[in-house]
Amino acid sequence: MMVNSWLAVAVAVAVTRHGLYEIDRLFNRTLVYVALTALLTGTYAVAALVAGQLAGGSAFAASALRAPALRGGPALA
Repeated sequence: MMVNSWLAVAVAVAVTRHGLYEIDRLFNRTLVYVALTALLTGTYAVAALVAGQLAGGSAFAASALRAPALRGGPALA
């Protein structure tokens, strides 16, 4: 049991101190992708809420914003 613990500690030291596996780059990219996904999701949610309020709570406004996202195409042009 103690050997497994020391092995995990040795791998953690090698990764952080010596840049083993270049995991820092992967970690940074992951953080950027998570932040961008959260930003885009938040922007879409605000746009859908505003469109719904401007249309008087109509479901049509929400579906008009949702349809291009479901098709994977650009926003309404």
